[in-house]
Amino acid sequence: MVKRHGQRGYTLMEISVVLALFGVFLFIIVTLTAEMRRQEKKYPVDLLSNPQVDTVLARSMPASRQRLMCCGWTRLPRPERARS
Repeated sequence: MVKRHGQRGYTLMEISVVLALFGVFLFIIVTLTAEMRRQEKKYPVDLLSNPQVDTVLARSMPASRQRLMCCGWTRLPRPERARS
């Protein structure tokens, strides 16, 4: 395509291709973010806890609480109070 000296800018095809590539990139980012959030809700991870701390605590706990810890419970349920 021959351009004259006074013509500047991008063609409609160039703009369309760039917008399509940007849209695909944006779609990939949004999809991955949604998938990561679903995975985080399904398997919560406490990144601030050291795995060795859980090991030491598990040795001093009764077996019933150890089972809860190994199943991914980060907070143990409170014991139920006797009703009067």
